[in-house]
Amino acid sequence: MLILAIGFVVTASAVLAFLLLDDRLKISARRQRRKDRAANRARSKAEGRF
Repeated sequence: MLILAIGFVVTASAVLAFLLLDDRLKISARRQRRKDRAANRARSKAEGRF
């Protein structure tokens, strides 16, 4: 019974860590995209497209 409980705790913490990491990666990817978009806008403004 103790082994089952330990296994459950380990699995739950692994899933939680994976979800947190996944969220963090998504957030950083979104931030990077926003940065790229701003850079593209600045570049096209400099080239006189707008």
